[in-house]
Amino acid sequence: MAGGSSRGYRILAVAAGDGLGTQLAIANQVGVDRTVMTYLLDDLGRAGLIERRPDPADRRVRRIAVTDKGRELLVELNRRLCRTENDCSPPLDEPERTTFRALLWRLATDVTVRGG
Repeated sequence: MAGGSSRGYRILAVAAGDGLGTQLAIANQVGVDRTVMTYLLDDLGRAGLIERRPDPADRRVRRIAVTDKGRELLVELNRRLCRTENDCSPPLDEPERTTFRALLWRLATDVTVRGG
């Protein structure tokens, strides 16, 4: 399922948090090329998880709205993620878990290309 993939989850999470972000802004935030983003949004749309809405100020721009079905899936995926985090980090106390989660998120969302 599109929303259950790591990219689908990240797009849903960002779109739900931002509230009607543009396709381009969400693509930049999750580190996805804008052409790839179109295909990912097509999949999420076919699954009934998001809707593209025209921007009232600029009809060329599309804003992404998470549907009720998308929000339900996001809640379920977050629940599973929390359960997995708790299963994987029993020796950590809550402040350490918070730090651990923040570091994992930073690693997962760092789209900086390093080469050499």
